[in-house]
Amino acid sequence: MPIDPDTLRRRCAEEMGAAARGFGGASWLRDAFLAVPREHFTPSRVWWPSPREDCLYNLIDRDECPNAWLKAVYSPGVALITQIDDGLVPPDGPAKGAFSSSLSSSGVIIELIHHLAPPTPANAFSSSAPAPDTPPLCWPPAQDHGPSSASKSTPPPQTVRARTSKGWAWTCTSSPATAN
Repeated sequence: MPIDPDTLRRRCAEEMGAAARGFGGASWLRDAFLAVPREHFTPSRVWWPSPREDCLYNLIDRDECPNAWLKAVYSPGVALITQIDDGLVPPDGPAKGAFSSSLSSSGVIIELIHHLAPPTPANAFSSSAPAPDTPPLCWPPAQDHGPSSASKSTPPPQTVRARTSKGWAWTCTSSPATAN
């Protein structure tokens, strides 16, 4: 039976909210986390960061094990490995090697954004990388001016343009990860 990603997202938010370093009273950050599907920014194949007894890292494939993949995506304290040995190791099975790229854990992303202390949620960031830390910073869309105006059916923005009180233009471009 498929797992509902919204349920996992809520559970992850609850776990992070209960942590001492979680959302830290920033309700807009919690709202952003709940509104933006992290799984849309996660590669379809990732390695679990703890090795098995044979020293290989398990590959979690969204198409083969969608429930395990979603649970991994919403594990708040786990960074998922997206590349080994600078891409020389293809994501086609268990592997070993040096981690060269990862998807930061939800907990780390939320903590970093919280410490960034953006002046308003939509005016804080400039990026062109489709990374999982991008969506919370791009949400809500600049024209919404706050988390209360976003609806559950609104997809994450592809591009957000905003101006700060100093008049600087900021652009945040995000796009869902493509399947490998």
